[in-house]
Amino acid sequence: MSEDADLLNQMLRSPCVNVCVMDARTGFCHGCWRTIGEIRDWATSTRERRLDILHRLAERRGAETLTAPGRKLKRQKGTG
Repeated sequence: MSEDADLLNQMLRSPCVNVCVMDARTGFCHGCWRTIGEIRDWATSTRERRLDILHRLAERRGAETLTAPGRKLKRQKGTG
């Protein structure tokens, strides 16, 4: 397998939805439900690690599938 094909095989789209607000209580982003560590590590994560993160995100938001929206984080008063 070529280096380009290997790279394409590992790629999974970021769950970022450009709503980058961290919840102080949970430590999760209001938009994508990732932690700071998961956001930081996404670019260098393997495909398997990314899938693991995506499964955890679905679980966090109470979704039945990886792509189902699930619930939204409740904003704390005074956070927008």
